[in-house]
Amino acid sequence: MSVSADHGDALCTARERQESSILEQHDAGGEQERAVRTLQLAAETGVTIFRVGFEKWIARSAGTLARCIQETLDELKTLTTGV
Repeated sequence: MSVSADHGDALCTARERQESSILEQHDAGGEQERAVRTLQLAAETGVTIFRVGFEKWIARSAGTLARCIQETLDELKTLTTGV
């Protein structure tokens, strides 16, 4: 193999590594994006559960806030699992 062929192979390998690195970074960015969306959904769901539970607690004038929040969470679980 000649020197120029070795040089060409080295350039090809370096380019493949660079492309692979770019693809890995792109995949990692996609994973981060999904993680952020998941965390945002969890936070918004938690706030909504608290708000609805709080409204139940105020409307009832009885029981504990924790119980009303737990009931709301149980209702959401029932709706989302179909149980």
